[in-house]
Amino acid sequence: MTPDNTYENPAGGRSCRACSAAAARERRASARAARAADGIRAGRGYRPRGMDQRQLVEWALDRHIGPDCYYWPGQHPTRYVSVKWGDRMVTGHRLVYEVAHGPIPDGMVIDHICHHPETCEGGHLCPHRGCINPDHLAAVEPAVKTSTARAARRRPEFCKDGHKFTSENTYTDNRGSRHCRTCAAERARAKRPTPQKQVREVCRNGHPLTKDNISTGPDGKGRRCLTCSRARSARYERKLRAT
Repeated sequence: MTPDNTYENPAGGRSCRACSAAAARERRASARAARAADGIRAGRGYRPRGMDQRQLVEWALDRHIGPDCYYWPGQHPTRYVSVKWGDRMVTGHRLVYEVAHGPIPDGMVIDHICHHPETCEGGHLCPHRGCINPDHLAAVEPAVKTSTARAARRRPEFCKDGHKFTSENTYTDNRGSRHCRTCAAERARAKRPTPQKQVREVCRNGHPLTKDNISTGPDGKGRRCLTCSRARSARYERKLRAT
């Protein structure tokens, strides 16, 4: 752990530069092996130089990956590809749509019609996210795309704490999200202030529980009236003498 081989970890403490570099190399090797197992060539979003918009799209479609859904060369199917065009970044499917079908209408977004909520759960592992097949792209309103994406999510049967989402145990908020009534009741119960135990000022026989008239147990807990304790001791001694 020399100064040249040590750096301050953001989480706190020192870290070894050599170990961090070895871990990074292992992660890159694992990613390359995973892409090779999926039939994906190395590289991410590679684009040749000196091409206009149409030539770039034709180049990508000629070298696409996949039989039905087309993927940008070198791009993983579950990732969007971003291409720098001029002074802005453009996603690959939007670029392909503009070349194949014309400009995107104002207020519209590009949806992958190859995605079917009945057979695909969607999310970040959806194989249709990176599709650039012109026949699979359509310009739709944002609400349509959002409803399709939400329909692809399978609603869980149980909440995160294991309570079942039944009609009696479920309520919906103003945004349309489901919530568990049992969990909500437990959170509300935890937020309530703990009621303070009322401290008695006199014992049950009416003697004032002052500092001079209180005794505690061996563990320091409990409040006993000394007057009542002395009276019980006196009664017990009289009973012993009588017998």
